[in-house]
Amino acid sequence: MKKITFRVKQNESKPSIEIEKIKIEHYKNATTCFLTVLGAEVTLLGTVFKSSPKILWGCIAIGLAVISSMSAMAAAEGHIRKLSGPAKTKFQKFMNSDGMDFAKQLLGAGTFSGSVICYTYFAINTLLNHGV
Repeated sequence: MKKITFRVKQNESKPSIEIEKIKIEHYKNATTCFLTVLGAEVTLLGTVFKSSPKILWGCIAIGLAVISSMSAMAAAEGHIRKLSGPAKTKFQKFMNSDGMDFAKQLLGAGTFSGSVICYTYFAINTLLNHGV
């Protein structure tokens, strides 16, 4: 009896659907984390720290948290678009490129870190100098 084997070439240029789903899930989790921190910052700024003289640092931290959340949402949307079909225009190809994905990751991580640092500085400075 003759043995039949099938060889399937994997296209290395296209990521598999499973990998894209994992990346989408990762960005959804990152978005949830970023939005949770944003909610905590807004709540604390509106209640505990509303009379702080250095409220600008809290507002900067909130702005950075908004940008980080939007960056994570945009990254997830980019991976969803990769699954929906090939890009048709040069702009779509540019937005779906790996370099743009890295830029979205870098923007999200950098702004989130900046948000946490600014808000921590704001909170510690307010508590040490003015009390609650």
